[in-house]
This record gives sequence, C-alpha cells and structure tokens, in this order.
Amino acid sequence: MLTPQVKCYELLTLTVLTIVKTTKMESLGNHPIIVIGLIEEKAELPCYITSIQKDDIPTLVFWYKDNITKPIYTLDARRRSLVRARHSSVFMTSRVRFVTDTKPALLMFSSLNSDDQGSYRCRADFIHARTRYTDSILKVIEPPKKPVIRDQNGKILRSLIGPYNEGDSLLVICEVEGGVPSPNVSWWRESVLLDDTFKIIKAGTVTNELLIPSLQRHDLMAAYSCRVSIYNLTSSFSSTVTVDMNFRPLAVRIEKEQAILKAGKTTKLECQAIGSRPAAVVTWWKDGRSLRNVKSSNSVDGNVTTSILTFKPSILDNNKTLICKAQNPLIRNVVLKDEINLNIH
Repeated sequence: MLTPQVKCYELLTLTVLTIVKTTKMESLGNHPIIVIGLIEEKAELPCYITSIQKDDIPTLVFWYKDNITKPIYTLDARRRSLVRARHSSVFMTSRVRFVTDTKPALLMFSSLNSDDQGSYRCRADFIHARTRYTDSILKVIEPPKKPVIRDQNGKILRSLIGPYNEGDSLLVICEVEGGVPSPNVSWWRESVLLDDTFKIIKAGTVTNELLIPSLQRHDLMAAYSCRVSIYNLTSSFSSTVTVDMNFRPLAVRIEKEQAILKAGKTTKLECQAIGSRPAAVVTWWKDGRSLRNVKSSNSVDGNVTTSILTFKPSILDNNKTLICKAQNPLIRNVVLKDEINLNIH
C-alpha cells in the first residue's frame, strides 16, 4: 500500500511543496517531484542515491533531461570513493554541480535560465542493489514587474489616494506586465480577498479592476492591495493604496436651555455639528441673513464643531426663527440645520 509523504524544499523565498509516494521498490514510481525556482536564482533537484541494502554504495549516477538520450551529467565512482568520484557535464556549464554529501543528493543550479525548465531523471546504479530512479519536474518562473495601480482616467495611484466623498464610487485598476507563466492578479483588503477575476488585455499584460460602488465611513483609511502570484505561490510583488475620505455632518443641534431670552440682554447660544471630516463649517441665520458675532472651535479629532453665537435680541425678534447650519465645504449640496423659535421677554 502506498504511504503519502509530504516533503518540502526551501528555494530562496519560495516554499515548494512536493508529494512523494514511497513504495518497496527502488523507483519512486510515477510521481515526479515538483521543484519551482525563480529565473537567475538557485534551485536544487533531489536524487536518492542511498541503497536499500546495507553497506551498498552507488557506483554510477546519470542525470537525463526531457527526451535527451545522453546524460547531461554523470558521476563515476566505480574505481574510487564517492567523495573522489569523477564528475562530467556534457550539455551544461559550471553553473550546475552534483552534491552527494546531502540527503538526498542534489543537482544544484547556481543561476536558473528559461532553458532549464523541463523533466529530469536521476539514475543511480549500485554494486548490489537494483537501479534507483528519481524523477523531477523543474518549473522556472520569470517574475513580472511590480503591479501598477491606476484610476479610471489612467492616472497612476500611489500610497494615499483621494480624498473621496462619502457615497462616491471607487474604481481602481491593477496592471501587471511580464511574468512567465502569466501571473494571477487579485485585489485584497488587508487579509480579505475581494476580487480574483483578472484578464489579459494584450500580450504580456494582465489587469484586474476593483469597483466599490459606494464608499462608506468604514472605508476611511482602508488599504487595498493588488497582489501577484504564480503557481499559487504569493510573491513579494504587490502594490497598495490607502483611501482618504470626506464625511458629511451626521447631526447638528442648538442647545435649547436658553430658548427664553430677555430683550436687550446679551446672551450666548451654542450649536454643535457632529461627524464631519474635515470639521464642519457652522453658520447662524435669522431672517435669511447670516449672523456674524460667532466663535467656533473643533474637538481634537475634528469630529465635533462647537459654534457659540453672542446675541442681543430685541422685542422685534419675538417669534422669529433662529437657524444653525452645518456643512462640509468639500461636499456640496449637503446642509444640515437645526432651528428654534425665539421667545423674547
């Protein structure tokens, strides 16, 4: 019965998962080891040269690639020890060497190129035991360029974007050039996947569009990241934008404790606007005219604006309406107001 075993080879910053099925035979069967490496970086292909018989040693090791009948690399230990064995490489340069003092032994590439991709077979002959084979598939990744984020007009967006008004739609387009094989492009908000439906718009260019139909308050300073991955391995290639926003006021109210006023006596009325970003502009109105004797202050976080009106009513103001208006100057046509009827004694 086959026993699944999971083995992991660490290649630079890439973790490569390989599944090997162990049997009683010397061959590893029809399940090649998948090794993934970055172009111009290092990679290692395993070769099992340990005999299942005690005190047996390998005498010859051959490496074959694809359908090439002649070995691309040979180790000859028939007349000498394994440490002093003769190495020869027919088709490869000095950037490839075979190391036997590791378990398993490794065919090591110092710098991968695209021609290295393919199927490999390591054949190990022993003094007594049957020949043992190790099959590998080497996939060479050519990383893409860093993702570029654009708006609907094609303008490149970086870092902090906006500010957008509450309720606005947001369209961001991630564009990735290059990469072999063609990369996957996805949008994330922190650790949450939002969209992984990308498309190829031209040879070598992949895009993914993210549409937020209506920005809400919880989208303030939200970080949206475009990530690139190949073979389900997430690389370090990503770009992120953070959304800045403007908020309309949520509420405005006049403190009505002093609603009963005395004619000819100066008094102060207070009005508060809450929820605006940036701080709201608060104005006072009577008979359609703006009142000027006003002082305003904002809370530390800018969320609350307090306006104090110094007012000296006359008997003619009795039963007139006093209005306090609050507006974010960056958001047009959104004005909140509160009003009181003046009761002058």
